[in-house]
Amino acid sequence: ISKTLKAKKIYINCPYSEKDECKQLGARWDNESRKWYIPVGIDTEPFQKWIDASSIIEKKKIKQELTLR
Repeated sequence: ISKTLKAKKIYINCPYSEKDECKQLGARWDNESRKWYIPVGIDTEPFQKWIDASSIIEKKKIKQELTLR
């Protein structure tokens, strides 16, 4: 039995000053969410510095939300 995984965009935290590098590597801009993302099928390895930054920011947001409860 094979499970089909729903493909998701991987959002990254790319600062404006590095947008050209990000774009050159294949990332795309999501105008609706106002964030850069890695399209499905693109190797995520070159984007690690931005993925890590996104994870840190998300963890901080979650921690703040839990603290406020």
